[in-house]
Amino acid sequence: RGETEVETIILEEGVRLDHLAARYYSDPSYWWIIAAASSIGWGLQAPPGTVITVPRDLGAVISLVL
Repeated sequence: RGETEVETIILEEGVRLDHLAARYYSDPSYWWIIAAASSIGWGLQAPPGTVITVPRDLGAVISLVL
């Protein structure tokens, strides 16, 4: 069905999407997955206070786009 568990966080000052990808996926190049899930476009940066959606199962997300 294309569903996966997500974690919702509020973006803090100085944190970029590639930082979050490194933290959650151990690979900063997956920043675009967080951007797409959060509907914020394709930029690495978003303003502090932005609600961010982080898919928990990277494998499930990758299988949807390949």
